[in-house]
Amino acid sequence: VGKQKSVALRPKKIQFNSPSNAIISQIVFCGSKSGSNATHHQIAVVSGPRVSLYSGTASSSLSLNLANSNKKKKNLLLEDEDDDDDDDDDEVVVNVKPDRNVRTGGSPAHCVSYRDDGRLVAIGTDDGCIKVCDATSRATIRTFGGSGNLAVRAVSWCRGGKKIVSAGDDGVVRVWDLSAGIGGGVDSDKRAMVHLSGHGDAVRSCVVLSVKREEGDDDDDGDSGDNKKWKEVVVSGSYDHTIRVWDIESKETEKCLSIMNHGVPVEALLVLPPSFFKNTASSSSKNKNIPTTPLIVSAGGTILKIWNPLTGKCLGELQTKHSKTITSCTSATISKEVEDGGKTVQYKRIITGGLDGLIRVYSADQIFTSSSSGEKILHFLHGVKVQHPITALGMSPDQTRFVVGTSTGIVLVRQRSLPPSTTTTTTTTLANKKRKREPKPGTYAYFYRGADTSVVEEEAEDTFMVFQEKKKKLNQYDKMLKRFEYGKALDEALERRDPYAVAAVLEELGKRKGLIIALSNRDEETLEPILSFTMRYIVKPRYTSLLVGVANLLCDIYRPIMGQSETIDELFEKLRRSVALECKAQKALLKIVGQIDAIAWGFETQRMERALEKLEG
Repeated sequence: VGKQKSVALRPKKIQFNSPSNAIISQIVFCGSKSGSNATHHQIAVVSGPRVSLYSGTASSSLSLNLANSNKKKKNLLLEDEDDDDDDDDDEVVVNVKPDRNVRTGGSPAHCVSYRDDGRLVAIGTDDGCIKVCDATSRATIRTFGGSGNLAVRAVSWCRGGKKIVSAGDDGVVRVWDLSAGIGGGVDSDKRAMVHLSGHGDAVRSCVVLSVKREEGDDDDDGDSGDNKKWKEVVVSGSYDHTIRVWDIESKETEKCLSIMNHGVPVEALLVLPPSFFKNTASSSSKNKNIPTTPLIVSAGGTILKIWNPLTGKCLGELQTKHSKTITSCTSATISKEVEDGGKTVQYKRIITGGLDGLIRVYSADQIFTSSSSGEKILHFLHGVKVQHPITALGMSPDQTRFVVGTSTGIVLVRQRSLPPSTTTTTTTTLANKKRKREPKPGTYAYFYRGADTSVVEEEAEDTFMVFQEKKKKLNQYDKMLKRFEYGKALDEALERRDPYAVAAVLEELGKRKGLIIALSNRDEETLEPILSFTMRYIVKPRYTSLLVGVANLLCDIYRPIMGQSETIDELFEKLRRSVALECKAQKALLKIVGQIDAIAWGFETQRMERALEKLEG
């Protein structure tokens, strides 16, 4: 029976250059699917004077390259920290074309933000403008700011999509009304609804929090419907080491609710909504520590801090394992099924990236387990090394794609498989849609009919699938060993120039008591390779114990013919010299070890004598 065909997404990874080959300032995923047949969310990559939009449809260039990633070379730019092999020749940079490019008119773009419906994007530029563009047609609908302002570093949409919050190098947070801007031209800075001044340096990040209104709170904007239940709060992080919380709907002059000191310049802010802490491995309905309001994670320097923005209290601090500044952070949720009961448990992760090229993953599952000092706990889990400084991170809302942006303009995309429940549903749905005609008898399709039929859950009890495993192909020397051709097997392993293979064959010959047979009856041409291998690797500790026995056998077998060949005599002499030098080095090391032991023993004796003197005194 053929193998079952599954449409589940396999773990894949690719890397590609951004269209402008400039530093990646920000990576943002669209909150809504980018099409009716989209399998993923749209990605916006900010680089140079444009924002590149990569669609989530199966026919997009990004999805097609991910689908063919298994055919590429395996070693990519992203490597484990423990991997010391830096082989740049094996890196593969694929050509991924964006579906759309939103240009900013020559001014470098620094930030982007999608509206909730995914139709509009707000872009902050280096000349102080905020451009609101259509994500489909790329047309500029509104433009805020002016040429006299400094660069805009952060933009964010308010709930409902009618207001935009911006902040930048001038240290001022502004709130703009989408209906007040002008199309095509540049709107005056005076048209901003709210000016929030207080930071003493550039603002690098700002986020908008939606907090439920308390009873008695007035709706200043007069919004109707669901917006009446929510109050907008802006949190901004600056290079002046502070994080400020602003009530943009307050009628009072002082709109700053709290000021939190991070201790170092703040690079990024991450919002952890209350829903982030539900269904975790450690949370339960009875856990009273689960917050009902959003929490803020601030990243700056090599420190992460967790804050309650409404009270201004620091809930925890983590000194990360980064050696350089953290530039970006994001969150992730991993869903796994538990064996007992078949329930799905969600594991929460916080991911950081820095200029040291390190990606660090922290567990937020035990965030409600306070330490002895009362601080929240983040456990370090894993680290990944990238060859270039990291400037941006992004995780898709469906938790299947992780995107990394670097200072050299290279974008890395990793795609993991969907959760089991999603995979089963997708497989069954697509299987029901495929209604093909019965193939003609005698054809290839007729012979393999039913091989790709999916198993329906209701019929799984009476259905058995047999998977044929492919036989592992034996090496040539393995086949010769099976035919008891010991000498030919050793010659074949030596021709491969792989010391691991030669050592494996020698060990197998020793177990079979066929080593003497393999080494005997050799002429000058066939004896030279085994002598050269023994002379080269006998001083290496990994092969010493094996090759010492091989060298003794070679000396015993070929001692009677010494002096008949200059080449063989020279190889035996080189073998003798290398062994002699190694023995001399080992003796010198043993003398040094003896001297160190004597010194250590003398020091320990003096310490014991002093301890006895103190006890007697």
